[in-house]
This record gives sequence, structure tokens and C-alpha cells, in this order.
Amino acid sequence: MSLCKIPISSLVDLEIDPTFVDDIFIDEKRKVTIGRETHLYLPRNYFEKLCQREGIQVKFNLNIGFDKFINAPMSHGIDHILDYLIKKAEQVGEKDLKKVIQGADIVCARGCLLKLAHSPYKHKESWKFGVEKFNDVLFIRQLDTEEEKRAAEKPKNPGSTKYIYWGHKFKSCVFTENGKASLLQILI
Repeated sequence: MSLCKIPISSLVDLEIDPTFVDDIFIDEKRKVTIGRETHLYLPRNYFEKLCQREGIQVKFNLNIGFDKFINAPMSHGIDHILDYLIKKAEQVGEKDLKKVIQGADIVCARGCLLKLAHSPYKHKESWKFGVEKFNDVLFIRQLDTEEEKRAAEKPKNPGSTKYIYWGHKFKSCVFTENGKASLLQILI
């Protein structure tokens, strides 16, 4: 997840010029870590070299732990950003919110922006947002609509929840903190 700020000059002449702010990594325990340098991405051909050198096949069982997986509700997106803002303020020793968010006027999860951007083209899809203004900054959180609440009560397609989990599990296999063994290295 990356944070960006978009300065808005005027509503008539909207010029979007996003500025990179930070990288955020959220682990399986939903702990927020700031910065890309604290995590390592395995090189693209890591598996090929390993398999050729060791004569083994790398197989991930992405189902391990699925029985304990809890898919976070939609509202958790902003919670991670709020955790980030608190950590960032401590990291830079700054108490002024505007300085911590580098002058941005709006703070929200990427999903909120996507939903808002798609809304003119998706006439049958409803949405609901909560907006709170704090220190001249708008915090936007996507809320569940009545339709989404009813859908959540229905039995879920087991495949879709599993796909979400597999994505998290695969990331935990290939990402690791610097200086620590990755799950892949432990398994091999």
C-alpha cells in the first residue's frame, strides 16, 4: 500500500498531480510498518535459481492457516491509515497533522477513491461514506450499505474468501523483514 497526496488547485481546472508520500506494509497480524526499506521482495528469478541449484520444486500450500483467517470488514482500511499517521508523527517528531500528511486535505483508503471515481459509471451500485473533519482535514471512511450488510449475512462463496486469503498468504511467503528468514527460506 502506498500513500499519495493530490493537491487540488481548483474545481474548474482540476489538475491531478499525485505526490508519493510513503510505503506502508501491513502484516498478517495487521501491524503497520512504514517504509519499503524494512521489507525485502524476493528477486523475480529467485525460485528458478533455487530449483536449478537444489534440484527441488517450490510449492506453496496457501491453505495453511485459512481456518483461522478473519476477513477484515471494509472499515479497517482507514484504521490502518490512522495507525500509520500516529507512527509517522512519532517517527518525524511532529504534532501538526497537516505537516504529517504533507499538506493533504483528504485522508482515505484507496478503495474509497476507487468507489468515488467509478460511481458516475456504475448507476446501479450504491455506496455510503462517513466523513469527519478534524484540524481542517477530511477523513473519509467507506461504510457498509444496507445491501452490503444483507449480502454479508448470506453464505459466502468459499472461493472468494479463499482467494483473498491466498493473496495475504503468498505475500507472507515472499516478503520478510530485513535480516530475518522469509517463510520460503524456512520451508525449504
